[in-house]
Amino acid sequence: MLDIRVYCPAHAELSDDPAGWKAQYERSRIAGAIAYWLHNLADQASRDFSGFTEEGFWQQHADYCRRFPDGSFDVYRKRFDQYLKDGVNSPEETSAP
Repeated sequence: MLDIRVYCPAHAELSDDPAGWKAQYERSRIAGAIAYWLHNLADQASRDFSGFTEEGFWQQHADYCRRFPDGSFDVYRKRFDQYLKDGVNSPEETSAP
């Protein structure tokens, strides 16, 4: 979720430049889409993934990748695939002594 901060920085200066407004508007759309997509995942998790399908989750991801071709969404699939490739440790292996 911290990724969203990049698109809507709270410390950003106000701009009088219409081009700047348009750029911020586009970044806001990306932030909103990421928030919506990950909110849906969190909502499903809170219900023990009842009705959740991984296929549907990644289909929505693919739809957002087409909608925002700048790569904003690509990173999530890449991170997920890398996590699977590197292996998933069990809680016993990762917990502190």
